[in-house]
Amino acid sequence: MTSKSCRNGTERCNEALQKLGNKYDIVVNIQRDEPLIEPETIVAIVKALQAAPNAVFGTVVMSLKPEDALDPNRVKCVVESRVVFLVYCVINLITFVQTSVSLFAAPSNSAIGLKVLENGYKMKVIKVDHETHSVDTPEDVDKIE
Repeated sequence: MTSKSCRNGTERCNEALQKLGNKYDIVVNIQRDEPLIEPETIVAIVKALQAAPNAVFGTVVMSLKPEDALDPNRVKCVVESRVVFLVYCVINLITFVQTSVSLFAAPSNSAIGLKVLENGYKMKVIKVDHETHSVDTPEDVDKIE
């Protein structure tokens, strides 16, 4: 559906959206390292983004386990909750408001969430209570088997 010239998932989503005539309000980018993503998680972040009119981007987090705190393959997310900053582990599920996908499709050294924040846009983050396992290394395969 998309060309081999796409350098990342966001570019791929942008190209697919254009081919589909920009007729969808929310674009969901499920990263390939999340083979065990729960369908309920996808529905939850889409609904949350639809209910957040100022947000252009959404992502999902889960509690960060102590053993994952120093793991460079586990993306961390700091969420401000009033005065307390909470650190979570990011699940590689990204949602965009349709009109914002092209804004973030250009390659960058920044993670997509950082690009959203660096450009002054709002992000919707939801926390799920179930555990998910991304597959980034051969050791991760052993964990999920």
